[in-house]
Amino acid sequence: MNTAGELALQVLHERAGAIGTPLERHSERVYELAVLLAPTADRELLRVAALMHDIGVLEPLGRTAYVTVGAERARGLLESCGWQAERIRSCADAVARHHELRRQIGRGVEVEAIRRADLIDLSSGLIRFGVLRADVQAVSARHPRRGFTVALARIVGRLVLHAPRSLPVVFRPPT
Repeated sequence: MNTAGELALQVLHERAGAIGTPLERHSERVYELAVLLAPTADRELLRVAALMHDIGVLEPLGRTAYVTVGAERARGLLESCGWQAERIRSCADAVARHHELRRQIGRGVEVEAIRRADLIDLSSGLIRFGVLRADVQAVSARHPRRGFTVALARIVGRLVLHAPRSLPVVFRPPT
């Protein structure tokens, strides 16, 4: 029987159409950084949230923000795994709120850890929230950033061209 983390990785591979993509390596970096930020957090929840946090960018574009689409995909996956409602909500919140500008610790340590880990990785470690530079570099060595900037530019360009109304919603709290 596959764990939720294994199933999330399988979904990422299926949506990306490949294994080892820049987005997958980004997700792995986010997971490892989240563990460094919150070592006592629910690791399985962090793993699924990290793997699913950007899955919405691989879905067909629509009016719904990709973070909302990703949260719904995570919810569906975790319901099929039999997770309890509170864990599902926490994981979906981590996916939906990973671009929040304000702290999300009130929603759970995992939600805040994913938010911070994503920002650490997007900033290439310029923002670290107390994580040592050497630790950020070690994570990047295990999961190289190769191709990530180009992939990110393509994703943002696609959103700007084909779903510009969804962009502001990425930074607006879900209702």
